[in-house]
Amino acid sequence: MKIGRLGLLLLLAGLVLCGQALADPTLSAAVGEHNGETLTVMCMGTGPAAPMDTSDSIVTVVPQSVTTLSNVPRSTWTYGCSATSAGMMFGYYDRTGMSNMYAGPKNGGVAPVTNLGQGVTASPTFGCSIIATQNGFDGRTTRGHVDDYWISTNSTGPDPWVTNGWTEHTWADCTADYMGTNQWKWDFIGGDSVIDFNKDGSTALFSYSSATKLHDYIPAASAGLPQTALCHGLKLFAQSRGYGVVQNYTQKIDTVYAGGFSINDFKNEIDAGRPVMVQIHGHSMCGVGYDIATNTIYFHDTWDNNLHSMVWGTSYGGMSHEASTVLQLAVPSASVTSAVNFGDVIVGATVGNQNINVAESGGQSRLDYALGSSPSGYTVAGAGSSHFVSAGGNQNHAVSLNTSTVANLNGRSVTVSDTVAPPATPGTLATVTANARVLDHASPSAGGPVNLGTVILGAPDQTGTSTYANLARGDGLRADLEVTAMTGLPAGIVSVGGMNVGDKLAQGTSKTLTFTGKATTVGNHCTLTVQGSDDTALPGATAVANQTITVNFTVLDHSEASFIGAGNQDTFTIDFGTVTQGAGVGPSGFSLFNLDVTQGLTADLKLDTITPAGNSTVLTTNLAKFSNLAAGSSNGYQASFDTSNVGTFNATYTLGVSDENLPGATAGTNLVLTLIGRVVPAGGVPIPEPSALWMLGLAGLGLRRRRRG
Repeated sequence: MKIGRLGLLLLLAGLVLCGQALADPTLSAAVGEHNGETLTVMCMGTGPAAPMDTSDSIVTVVPQSVTTLSNVPRSTWTYGCSATSAGMMFGYYDRTGMSNMYAGPKNGGVAPVTNLGQGVTASPTFGCSIIATQNGFDGRTTRGHVDDYWISTNSTGPDPWVTNGWTEHTWADCTADYMGTNQWKWDFIGGDSVIDFNKDGSTALFSYSSATKLHDYIPAASAGLPQTALCHGLKLFAQSRGYGVVQNYTQKIDTVYAGGFSINDFKNEIDAGRPVMVQIHGHSMCGVGYDIATNTIYFHDTWDNNLHSMVWGTSYGGMSHEASTVLQLAVPSASVTSAVNFGDVIVGATVGNQNINVAESGGQSRLDYALGSSPSGYTVAGAGSSHFVSAGGNQNHAVSLNTSTVANLNGRSVTVSDTVAPPATPGTLATVTANARVLDHASPSAGGPVNLGTVILGAPDQTGTSTYANLARGDGLRADLEVTAMTGLPAGIVSVGGMNVGDKLAQGTSKTLTFTGKATTVGNHCTLTVQGSDDTALPGATAVANQTITVNFTVLDHSEASFIGAGNQDTFTIDFGTVTQGAGVGPSGFSLFNLDVTQGLTADLKLDTITPAGNSTVLTTNLAKFSNLAAGSSNGYQASFDTSNVGTFNATYTLGVSDENLPGATAGTNLVLTLIGRVVPAGGVPIPEPSALWMLGLAGLGLRRRRRG
C-alpha cells in the first residue's frame, strides 16, 4: 500500500492528514488558485453501496408533470460512481444516434438500457464494458481497466500493473480509463510528489469554490500523468469514440453559491436531450429529469436500476447536493447527396454506378447513420446497415442500376437516418431520390409503297408520300428512334424529303416522307432503305431492323413509229405501175411498227390522225387509228388501186403519231404513205409483174433514222 500525505486545509471539517490512507473517501480539499478562483478537488468515491437507505426516493409512478429523458441506461455501481454515471450518460448517446459510444458484442452492439455495467465481480455475467473493461468480459481477450487498476474498494496503490510488472493497457473503450478512476497516479493535494488520488472506486472532481463554471479543467502535468480528472475525462472519452465536445464544465449549484447552476439550467440541459451528472458530496449520479413545479430532479443513483428523485439543493443518502457536471457534445452536420440520376438507358445496357455521398460537414464530430433498404431496381452498397464518417470526412455508397427489365424507376428513394436503439424512432437525415428509366428498344415501321407511276422521258416531276414511324409502347417506355442512313434512291432521279439522317422520332410518332421522281433517265427506280437505331445518345443503344419503302417509278423512252421493223423509216411508197383500164389489181400490204428503242422501256405508240391527199378515192388504204401499239410490235395494212378510170393517179396519207397517254407523252414525227398508179386504155402498155411494182415502190423509199429533238 502506498503512503500519502495531505498538505492543504480540507474543506470538510474534521478531516486531517492520515499517515496510511485517506480517512474520508469523500474528501474535499482546496488545492490552490486557478484563474483567480479557489480550486477544490473532491474524491468521488462512496463505494458500491449507499451509505444509508434510499428506498424512499425510488420513483415507481412518474407524475405527468415530470419531464424525463427516455433511453438513458441504468446501472448498478461498477468500479466507481463517476465512471458509472458517465457510462449511463454515454450509453444514452449510444442509444440515440451516436452509436460508437459502445461498440462491443453485448446486446447487439447497443448499450443495454438496464444493468449497463457488470458491477464489481470477478466473473461478470451481465452488462457491458462501457464503464470498465475487463479481460474475459464483453469479448475482451487482453487485460483492461479492472485488471490493471482494481484491487478493492478504497484501496490505494500501487496498482496491479505496477505490482505485477506488466505493461499498462492503452486507454480505450471505457469511461473509467479516461476519467482516471481507480488509478493511483496523481498528487492533487499538497504538491509534494506523493500520490494521493485515485483510490479504488473514486474519481477526482475539480470545481471552483464559487458560482463560476470550471470549464474542462486539466490538472497540471506536475500532478501526474496522464493529465485528467472527472470532467476532462468525459471529453477524452467522447473524443476517443470520434465525437466532438462543445463544452464541458463543473459548476456549484445555486443553493451553495448564489448564481450557481440552477434547476432551470438543469431543465435546459434535459430539454436539449443532454443528461447531467449530479454531484452530491462524494458521489456522482446521472440526472435524467425534472419537475419544476415541485423543484424536484430525477436521476439514476448508480446503486440500483431504479429511478430516484430528490428536491433540488437538498441531500440524498445523507450527502448534500453540491454541483453539476455538464457535457455538451458537438452535433454532427450531415450533408447527403440529394439525388442520383441515371437518366434514360436502353434495356440490357451496361451503365456505371452513381454514388450517394454522405459527409460530416461540421468538422467536429463523428456522424453515425444508417442506410435504408435498396429501392426496387437499384442496389445500394451498404443498404440496410449502419455506417459512420469521421468529423469532416465523407463516404460514398455506390448505387447500381438494374437494366434487365424495362421499367420507370424515377422517384425511387433510399433513406439516410440516425442510428438509434429501439424504442426510439430514427430521425431522417436525408431522403435520396434515385431516377432512371429503362427503355425498350426503338421499334421502326415503314409505310406502304410509293407509286409515282409510269411516265415518259421528260415528264413533269411526280410526287408521292409514305411514312416512317417509331411504334408506341403502352407504358411509353420506348427509346427514341434515330435515323442513321437512307440509301437506295438514284441521285438526281428520285429524292425524298421530310426526314433526314440524324432525325429522332419519339415513340408513337412518325415522319411523312415525300418522294419526288424526275423523268430525266429511262429506267425503273424502286427502293429506299432506311437504317435506324435506338437514340445513339443513350447507353445500350443498338441498331434496329432496316425498313424498306418500295418506290414504283418507271420512266419510258418515247415511242418510235416506222414503216419497217429493222430501222427507222418515216416514208413509204407503193407504185402500182401502169395497168389496163378495168384490170383487177390486188392490194399491196404494208406495216406500221413501234420500234423498241430502249428494250422493255419504250412507250406504246398511238396513231392519232390519218390525213389523205391527192387521189385518195382511187388509191385507198384500210389504215385506222389505234391507241397502244406496244414497243417491238407492228400492225399490218393494205393499199388498193381502183382501175375504173384512165389516168395517172397519186395519193398521200400523212399519219400523225404520238406516245401513249402517259405523263410526258409527245407527238412523234409524221409518217407519209405515198400511193402511185397509171391506168391506160385496153391494148396499151402491158401490166407489170407484181414484183416489178414492188421494185418501183422501193425506189421511192426514204430511209432515215429520226429521233425526237
